[in-house]
Amino acid sequence: MRKNKVIFWVTSLLIALILISAAYFYLIYQEENIKNVDISVIVYGDEAERWKNLKDGAEQATELYKDKYNIEINLVTVSKHSSQREQMSLLEREIENGCNAVMLAVDDSQYVTDYLKSREINIPIVFIETGTMMSDSNKTITADNYEMGCLLGESIIGKENPEIKVAVIKDNIKRSSVESRFKGINSILNKKNIKTVLW
Repeated sequence: MRKNKVIFWVTSLLIALILISAAYFYLIYQEENIKNVDISVIVYGDEAERWKNLKDGAEQATELYKDKYNIEINLVTVSKHSSQREQMSLLEREIENGCNAVMLAVDDSQYVTDYLKSREINIPIVFIETGTMMSDSNKTITADNYEMGCLLGESIIGKENPEIKVAVIKDNIKRSSVESRFKGINSILNKKNIKTVLW
């Protein structure tokens, strides 16, 4: 009887040690295989609150990959209302600080296009809303801005007296997204001979 108790306790102890060892190696293995990824989101304007939904959405998306990556989202705003030079300085700073990827809401498409042509960047850049004017592999997440402009033009035609003059506020046209929307609304209003004035 005593022999059976000894065998039972020795067996239990061995099983416990095996389980503890397995759990330890599993946790260590998991930690070693979860890669840290820092993503910098660089936006125009100095109002972080304006971009809160974008940041929240990006952080929700990271949950899909939490078993493989420990992803940190860092929202970076410029200090002034609008400064393309400062944006590029922030881009350089984030790269130097070791970020793994960048999401960039461009303030001036042409300026950023010229800048990136002279600079080789070895991390992925995804453009938000407004891209560059380069026909390369850069990815841009945006609405169909031209179609959006067309829909605005059709809405004006459908709701307003065709005799009235339509004022179009032409602001931030240096962003390709805004320029595309302007082209869309302009094409629809011109087809219907609607008088427009640009502000």
